[in-house]
Amino acid sequence: MHRVNNLHPIFVGTECNEENHKALTHLHSYVEIIKSLEDHLSLRIDGKELELNKGDICLINQRHHHQIFNKKNHSCLRKSVIFDPFALIREERIISSYLDPMLKDPSLNYIIFDHRHPSNQDLSKIIENMEHSLHEKSSGYILEVMSLLFLLLRIIYLSYLQREDNLSLIDYDEQIQRRMTSYIYEHYQEKISLEDIANIGHVSISKCSKMFKKYVQMSPIDFLNNYRLEVSSKQLKETTKSISEIAQDCGFSQQSYFNRLFLRAYHCTPRQYRIDKSPRKVYV
Repeated sequence: MHRVNNLHPIFVGTECNEENHKALTHLHSYVEIIKSLEDHLSLRIDGKELELNKGDICLINQRHHHQIFNKKNHSCLRKSVIFDPFALIREERIISSYLDPMLKDPSLNYIIFDHRHPSNQDLSKIIENMEHSLHEKSSGYILEVMSLLFLLLRIIYLSYLQREDNLSLIDYDEQIQRRMTSYIYEHYQEKISLEDIANIGHVSISKCSKMFKKYVQMSPIDFLNNYRLEVSSKQLKETTKSISEIAQDCGFSQQSYFNRLFLRAYHCTPRQYRIDKSPRKVYV
């Protein structure tokens, strides 16, 4: 869950995974660029596992399933750039000539820039300058950020044109998986069955289960519950709602079941998580 929306369509900063909790496979409508700040940073994109060394940069295209993890430890320290290009750039000629052909190409799920490649050095400098400008917010900083964004997109576009796998086969199963994942994102507060999820993808229950195992490494219902827990953890940190209200809001009809799943996923109770993570210390 990133701090990117219509009011703030770009985020640049250092991120790491939550301690003792493995990040959930997810997808979103933003372009995500990560620069690994440690060795052995693992990515799983559309079911394919990749490894980044310190300094490597990876572009993850919008609406592709991905997960960031580290087999050696759980910090996953990285520099992230997350943005909605279509919210930031409205010039129709640029969209039709460059953004649409590249970002809407279903075969483009990621591009890796090795830390030894010259393009990596250029991208690293752009990311550094972009973060500095967003932090300082000096007069006219938005103009500087936009100019840097265009430079960043040009490097990505040129690398896209040079890809050896530009004509790779489209993964239609992954497109079906996107529909099922998006359905869970939109309806997690409701009562959802395995059959409901399979029906959205127009596949059998057996096929649905196999696809979730391939793309998100867990069953459909486990993914649903883990997403509910992820939303609940955000509410525990950022709202003053009661724990029972949060459980209901996130689709758990029984608080005892919510507590049990939360403890298993986060190694603490919802109440203790709230105390540890929130700046506010007093709750009803």
